[in-house]
Amino acid sequence: MMGCNGQNKTIKANNNNCNRRIVIDKSKVDKSWETLNKQYYSSIQTGNPNNCTHDHIYIDVMALEKAKLYSTWLKKYGTKVCYEETSDYIECEHLITDLKDIETLEKTVTFDTKTLDEIEKKIISLGGNFGSYSRYIKFYKDSSSKLDIKLEGPFNPNANYYSTPLIKSIKDNNNLTASTKFIFKEIGGYIYFGVEINPGQYNYYNFSHIPPITGKAVTSPI
Repeated sequence: MMGCNGQNKTIKANNNNCNRRIVIDKSKVDKSWETLNKQYYSSIQTGNPNNCTHDHIYIDVMALEKAKLYSTWLKKYGTKVCYEETSDYIECEHLITDLKDIETLEKTVTFDTKTLDEIEKKIISLGGNFGSYSRYIKFYKDSSSKLDIKLEGPFNPNANYYSTPLIKSIKDNNNLTASTKFIFKEIGGYIYFGVEINPGQYNYYNFSHIPPITGKAVTSPI
C-alpha cells in the first residue's frame, strides 16, 4: 500500500491471507491479565506451538484492531508474546505478494543496499531491542540520498515505520546470514525494502500500515 488515510494504495501487504493470531506464553501472565484480556481471545484456542515450553493463549488481532488498541497493547504486552510461534504471522503481515506490486518494486531503482549485519548493528547502536515494540525503525534518506536509520516511538500510523521484531522474523524464518543483502526503494515518498532470499531473488516488505479486506486503511504495528 502507498501512503496513508486513503491515499494512493498501490502497494499492498498479504495480511488477508495470514493467520492473524498472536501467541502468548501463558506462564508470563496471571489470572488478572487473563480476565482483562479475555475479550481479545481468539475463538480458536488451539494450535501446534513447538517452541514455547508452556501453555498458550491465542489473541485475535482483529479484536485488538476493532478496539483501536493494537499498537498500545503490543507496547505494553510485547514481552509476553511467544515470539517463535508468532514470527510467521509477523512476516506474513508485511510480505508483499501481489504480482503487479512486485513488478512495480522490481522496476523501481534501488537507491541503496545494506547487509543484514549493517542494519542490525545500526539498530543495536541506537539502543534497539528486537523483541520490543516500544520504538520503531524509520528508514530515511540522508543528505547524500543514502539510507539511514532512526528509532522512533510510540507507533505512528502515518509514518513509514517497521518494527524491530519484523527484521528478526524475516531473519529467522528465512535463515538469513550476516551478509544477506537488503535493497531499498522509494515510491511516493515511502521506503520499501527487499531481502535477497536466494541469489537474485527478493522478497519485498511493506511498512507498518496495511489495507484490510474492506480496503479501508488500518494500521498494523506488528
